[in-house]
Amino acid sequence: MASKFYAVRKGKNPGIYKTWDECKNQVNGFPGAEYKSFKTQSEAKAYMGLSQPAKKAAPKMAKSGSITLYSDGGSRNHGNKLGQHVKDDDKAAWAYLILRNGEKHYASDGEFGATNNKMEVLGLVNALQYIIDQGWQNDSIDAILDSKYVLDSITKGWINSWRRRGWKKSDGTVIKNKNEFMQLSALLGQFKHLNFKWTKGHADNSGNNFVDKLLNHTMDDMKLNQPNKTIVHSTFEQSKPAEKSVEEVVKLYAHGKHINASGLNQYVAANGPSVWAYCIDFDGELTSNSGGMQGINNSKMQLLSVINGLEKLVEMDLKSKQVEVITPSLYISQTVNDGKLAYAKAHDWQNFNGEVITNVDEIKQLAAVLDEFKTIKFVNASFDNGDNAITTVQQLLDNEVRKIDPDLAEKLAPKQKVEEPKPQTKQPEKAKEYIDKDKSVSDIEKSLRDLGFFDK
Repeated sequence: MASKFYAVRKGKNPGIYKTWDECKNQVNGFPGAEYKSFKTQSEAKAYMGLSQPAKKAAPKMAKSGSITLYSDGGSRNHGNKLGQHVKDDDKAAWAYLILRNGEKHYASDGEFGATNNKMEVLGLVNALQYIIDQGWQNDSIDAILDSKYVLDSITKGWINSWRRRGWKKSDGTVIKNKNEFMQLSALLGQFKHLNFKWTKGHADNSGNNFVDKLLNHTMDDMKLNQPNKTIVHSTFEQSKPAEKSVEEVVKLYAHGKHINASGLNQYVAANGPSVWAYCIDFDGELTSNSGGMQGINNSKMQLLSVINGLEKLVEMDLKSKQVEVITPSLYISQTVNDGKLAYAKAHDWQNFNGEVITNVDEIKQLAAVLDEFKTIKFVNASFDNGDNAITTVQQLLDNEVRKIDPDLAEKLAPKQKVEEPKPQTKQPEKAKEYIDKDKSVSDIEKSLRDLGFFDK
């Protein structure tokens, strides 16, 4: 039997193992374990991020850049003492600013329970990924950071040493923020002219102050157990006259789902209705559409709802407007906001595990239509608030289900409560009468005498 190599990217002790039993010991009981088997050791190394196509020095490139990049990260620890762990409800955020040809491109996002260092790495990761997405990686770039943690890892060659050792320090312990540094390592190799510079934080550097203010604004807006409003494709701004009024936001509400005979959607039924719908809210008018088919999973229908809605916005010539996509789908918001789509686009449509991303055809369509827009962000929100646009989407979905399977639609329709007649209030019963009202007085008297009431 041919031998295999088992790569454990996320487990008790990440590394490459030669037997399944060794691999199993590292991943069993480990939450979120990531591992995969390969026929060759080189493939396993590539999966782990250990492969190194060519020996490269730390990026020291052009003296000045046609692009200037600022990135930063921060966190707010409340009630913590020095050395204590970050709490689950502590806010953290990253931000970046890219200046090119007089134009600004910036973005920010946050999460709870993350460290300051993790956010600093993610600020640079997201900035570099955005530059690659725009096809600017061959430009001369000056990256200006106030984080010694990130800068030293690059300019002192630490990141190369960690990669060679399987993302471990010299003492054999796994480095902190391993996944983020693996992403950073993969991105750095795609740049030809990248020059890193340090600036003092909270000083007089306007670009550094901008990203610091932006990430703090993100943390101000964060609420525990509620999704963040994330700028997805970094906001793009050209210089505008100061007197120009704020542009109205175009809102796209989109949802899709699959329903099987039980009325649930945990599994896909071949003949189960699969439906999508969207509603565009702009300038006081609603524009909507919907569609349906059978046997298609939830996530694909959710993608189709967004794709069709965005294509309609392009048709309506609204792609230059500020667009907000509102969806109840965590799958959609996480695919875009967490960088999964951007990563797949830059890596031959593969996910972080080196596998072809789920719903690859629809993901490609989504990526293509997103490129049409200047400013867009995705918001995850409940569709239970009775908003006119949301109600329209829900009604369209119900109508599509009714077209495909009327019986199922009838079964799932909310039953109207039939009010039962209220029981009449029973009058208090009067004291029992022993005298029959239908009898004459003489008969009554006779009866009483017989009973001895008049005996002396």
